[in-house]
Amino acid sequence: MSTMSVECKGELSVREMTSAVNSVLRITATVLVFVFHCNALYGLGSDRPLFYAFSFFLFLSGFYAASARSNPVGWLMRRLRRIYIPYWIVVVGVVAANMMYGYKDVGVFEIGVLLAGGNLFIDNSLYVIAWFVSAILCFYLYVFVIAVLRSVVLRVGVTVVWAWFLLVFDIPPYFFVAFALGFLLRRLMASTGLDKESFRSGGAFHASLSTSSGLLFTVQNYSYEFFLLHGGVLILFTKVFHAGYAVSFLAGFLLTAAGAVLLKRLSNRIDELVVSLAS
Repeated sequence: MSTMSVECKGELSVREMTSAVNSVLRITATVLVFVFHCNALYGLGSDRPLFYAFSFFLFLSGFYAASARSNPVGWLMRRLRRIYIPYWIVVVGVVAANMMYGYKDVGVFEIGVLLAGGNLFIDNSLYVIAWFVSAILCFYLYVFVIAVLRSVVLRVGVTVVWAWFLLVFDIPPYFFVAFALGFLLRRLMASTGLDKESFRSGGAFHASLSTSSGLLFTVQNYSYEFFLLHGGVLILFTKVFHAGYAVSFLAGFLLTAAGAVLLKRLSNRIDELVVSLAS
């Protein structure tokens, strides 16, 4: 009697697929930013990678910010801890390095603004890439205010003022578009119940996606720390060591990745301590 192999079937959830896609977008965006800054330090390339990178970042920020409505205060506190704890660790290192080597002529005011995450709003900034942290903070604070307000009129008024404020500081319009698209997509998925749907899939495909999704999620979980560190590492190789492009790119990438792992672990420990002290 001949036997036929039967492909095992499994349930593949939309959330699994969404997590995998979002992880790929975040990793891609992080790598693109690194490539752009490395190229820029050697006078190579264009700013096109930044368009895609920041579009992905803002889309994902909007997508996950859509959950703020259920618990605005709790959501904002988690976001602020996630942003500020690793950020302050890096910034303290940057300030200390600048005091030792005098890379930039900045005073107490500039350092204070940097610590507050407000580099977007001053010209003479110490750690240039920190301007994006300012932009993200503005978007998150806006989402928080909108989630708290119940009046449609007030929401519209806040939106107009917020958009005008960011445009004054030359935030590209595509930031707004990307953030809004991510936010609206997540709301649409939640309102239609799509985010709770599952589909039948081949067992092998399901297992492969689950494995790759786990790996992708783990890698993308270090993207923010990688972003915070990569600028300083590239400056180290290009301005201090005067290394060639290939060395700066490869060694800089590896050193940044290793530093991101350490920074993530330290940040998690501090976050746990903060949460325990607050409870």
